[in-house]
Parts: sequence; C-alpha cells; structure tokens
Amino acid sequence: MAAFRHAVANKIDCIELDVRRTLDNQIVVFHDANLARMTNGVVQKSIEEMNYADLPLLTPSEEVQKTSGDTTQYAIPLFEEVLGLIDENPKLCMIVEFKENDDQLIEEVHRRITAKERKNRIIWFSLKTDIVTKLRAYDPSLPTIVGALEALQFILYYYIGILPFMTMPFAVFGITLQELPLSKLRSEKALAPVPDVIKRALAWLLDGTPPWFLTSPALFRHLQERGYPIWFLGCNEERHIEAGEKLGAHGVL
Repeated sequence: MAAFRHAVANKIDCIELDVRRTLDNQIVVFHDANLARMTNGVVQKSIEEMNYADLPLLTPSEEVQKTSGDTTQYAIPLFEEVLGLIDENPKLCMIVEFKENDDQLIEEVHRRITAKERKNRIIWFSLKTDIVTKLRAYDPSLPTIVGALEALQFILYYYIGILPFMTMPFAVFGITLQELPLSKLRSEKALAPVPDVIKRALAWLLDGTPPWFLTSPALFRHLQERGYPIWFLGCNEERHIEAGEKLGAHGVL
C-alpha cells in the first residue's frame, strides 16, 4: 500500500498489481509465487497455502535495511483495500494481472471490480494465453492486454501480411521487455510441443531489450491507426523508458 499511495501522490495514471487467493478465499495483492523473497527467506509457502490471518508481515531486505535504515514491516493488502484507491481518486485506473489459472479467483475479483462503478477504470489480463482467454470469455466488456504468446502470433500475422484483415481480441498491445533467452523458452509449458529448432529461432527473434522483432515502427503505426495503444511492460531501467519514448509507445509499466 505504501508503494501504491506513493504512486498516487506522484500523479501516476495507473497502478498495476497481481491478485492471489488465500486458502480461506481472501483475495490479496501479491506478486511472487511464494513468500520467501519478501520475508527474507523466513516463510517459504505460497499465498495459496495459507489463511489470510496467518500471512506474515513483509520485511525489507537486509540490503534495504542497511542502506536506508527502513525496518518497517508491511501487511499484505486485501484487493478490496487497494481498490479503495480508485474510489478515492476518480482519475486513477488499475491493471489487474492473474498469474494463476483459478476460476474462483476470477469470479471473486470480477465481483469486486464491478461494484461501485469501478469497471470502467480497470483492465484485467494475464500474459498466459489460457488465462487471458478465460478472462475474455467471463466478461468480454472488460478490456485485456495481449498475452505473451498471443503477441508473437499477431506479430507473425503482421509480417506475413494478413493482420489488416484480422480482428484482435485485446484492447492494448503490450510488449514485454523481460529477457526471453532460450532457457526460458524451453521451460515454457505452452511451448512444450514446439520443436527445439523453432525455440532457437524464437530466441534469436526475441533477442535484445526491447526485442527487435517486436518493435517494428510500421507495425506500431498499423496498431495505432486501428486504435490499439502500445505499452511497454516490465520497464525497470531508465533505458527501457527511453526506448518506449523513442519507439512511440503510449505508456510504460
């Protein structure tokens, strides 16, 4: 909550977050697959394995404590608590990401975001194709960002010349700036049936930050002409933001 409030205080346009469901069906905001990193290794369990009342306080890393002197502990917030920022700030929007394929999580999140006229300021999505497809089916009126493999699919359609004749199910074209080496492609479950030679070719196409294959100016112009905003995701360094500005992205996360 401290990070979200800091963003709002600095007049940010939008906040992005990940949602997870506890063992006792509380919806919380938390990024990692388990609690180890945010508790300095004290708790190794995942959010899904614990009841909400048993979730630990988050502790700054030893490095942060040494450099800043900040030893403040923070509670993992409920999703409803973060949604309160939308109620308090009429111009703020929110991007909600799903990392787990969980029907009940989708249902509970949807119930909360459709309350209090919040729906028109929320995008929900997942980089995983099976989850984002499920989100679109659950509520087609809620906008989504393109999935990771889906983005490759539509870029290929562009390069072979058929994209202008196709409809696209997403509202925002997002390009991830995360490195996608061959080792990561080989570990991706969705690519398991794909021959290794194809994975090697993809690793070459996706080399660089941002990957050169994903950032064709002509592709961007085509998407812009059709009304699709282009966002750069995973911008963790100044050079990433500069690349977004140079290439004509509408926003950076």
